[in-house]
Amino acid sequence: MRVGYEDFRKYDIETMRAEPLLYQSGYLTIKDYNEERNIFILDYPNDEVRASFSQALIKQYLQIPENTSHSLSVKLPDALYDGDVDTAMNTLKSFLASIPYDIIKERENYYETPIHLIFTMLGLNCRSEARIASWRIDTLVETKRFVYCFEFKLNGTAEEALEQIDTKDYLLPWAGSGKQFFKVGVNFDYDKRNIGEWKL
Repeated sequence: MRVGYEDFRKYDIETMRAEPLLYQSGYLTIKDYNEERNIFILDYPNDEVRASFSQALIKQYLQIPENTSHSLSVKLPDALYDGDVDTAMNTLKSFLASIPYDIIKERENYYETPIHLIFTMLGLNCRSEARIASWRIDTLVETKRFVYCFEFKLNGTAEEALEQIDTKDYLLPWAGSGKQFFKVGVNFDYDKRNIGEWKL
């Protein structure tokens, strides 16, 4: 994240940005400095701080049980960095099960949104509705070694989602990347308010 020099000189709690406070408290560190634009580039000092901060945010703002927030902030990114799709999907399923039934909407993008937010809060390289030449990918997560392509359906089938990934050549832009691809077809079951099935 980028922070201007002047932001570090503001001490009025009403107008001060959160990033300088997080820097002063040790949650963020200066990774780079753009002298021409007088901008600091801040980031987490290490993965442990990132996980700790993400866990605190998830617990506070999503109001989910402690064991679920721990799984999200630790197990989910570890699984995706390790190529362990089973653990990642079971962790997401556990998270979705913690959402109160009466706020869930019968729309595919309702389910896509919290998954995108979780991936983003955990610092994963995530894009949703990623536009390519042939269409748009529901959710794409990229690590140093892997590319995860998620296609979501509501009250459909995971097989239909996988067929769409192949038919639309979703992963063609990454063909020369040298990374391993994971195509993940996910079907949400509205009656269960959760992931009904998924296929890899």
